[in-house]
Amino acid sequence: MNYDPVPSDACGRGSSGFTLLELVITLVIAGICAGLGWQSFITATESTILRAQLSAVSDQGRLAMVRLTRELREARRDGFVLSPNTEITFLSTATGDGLVRYYLDGTNLRRTILSNGEDNLLAKGISDLTFSYDTNDSATFNHIQVQFHVNSWVPGNELVRYPLRSRIYPRNF
Repeated sequence: MNYDPVPSDACGRGSSGFTLLELVITLVIAGICAGLGWQSFITATESTILRAQLSAVSDQGRLAMVRLTRELREARRDGFVLSPNTEITFLSTATGDGLVRYYLDGTNLRRTILSNGEDNLLAKGISDLTFSYDTNDSATFNHIQVQFHVNSWVPGNELVRYPLRSRIYPRNF
């Protein structure tokens, strides 16, 4: 008997490789998978960058609110002035009883110590800054309400607004 190590198909040819059709189908499937994988990678990368940008903007606003809150807690009762509810001036024990002013300059939240002229930029992209007392009388109020929005433009020209609000009970009252 003769032994043939390569089995033959019905036509008598050996089947030791892939046909051209099999190779083309494999390449098409591999291309589709690679395209989907690439698109997923790009989407994930853009999403990560966007989240990092929005996080930085919201962190900036939160830090400004924390500073403002901390300083208002240490304020003295006398010297509080809200002028048209968009800025506040007060005597601060943290600055050695210096007069401190928080106000909106365009879209920048600023803090100024009036006695020495020190001026600090606390946050950018701020809108709708308001200060209000819990009563109509600045001599008898118990707390101050502060609120503002932090704005950020994201890719695609979409405005994202983070609202921040705090109710502050000064300790020295």
